[in-house]
Amino acid sequence: KAALPQYSIENYSSSDVAKAKEDKTKLNKAAKALNDERIKIEKEWMKPFGEFKDVVTDTVGLIKNCVASIDTIITEDDERTKKAKREQIERLAETCGVEVVGIKLENIWNDKWLNKTTSLKSIEKEITDKVNSIKNDLETLKTFSEDYDALVTYYKENLNLSETVAYANRLIEAR
Repeated sequence: KAALPQYSIENYSSSDVAKAKEDKTKLNKAAKALNDERIKIEKEWMKPFGEFKDVVTDTVGLIKNCVASIDTIITEDDERTKKAKREQIERLAETCGVEVVGIKLENIWNDKWLNKTTSLKSIEKEITDKVNSIKNDLETLKTFSEDYDALVTYYKENLNLSETVAYANRLIEAR
């Protein structure tokens, strides 16, 4: 650092181009030698850290393998629990009259019902409300007596009264 002022641009002129080239080469060699030494020392200094990093990486991999194995047991239990709850919901749907209104449980199914935090009581209320809504909608469709059977079939596919009424109006217009 102390020697660098002698290589200041003021010390060169167009008549000293050969000297400038020589000094440039000398400075580039010095910079390369210095940087090479830094890299060499850094590699030596980082060697213990590299070994430690390898050990940690291997250990973390082993831990993740254990976690994955444990996770399979947890996943299997979750699936068993969800299957048991689904069976309870299917029985509950029968008592709520889902099949009485002529629809399948899948038509009104809500995946959140399988969550552990969702109680059977709240599921029963939701199913009952939907069944009652469907019954009311089917009663409304009776006002279209001529097309009732076609409308009921259409309604049970989409469970959307306004869409079914629009379909009924299209049928009337077509006739």
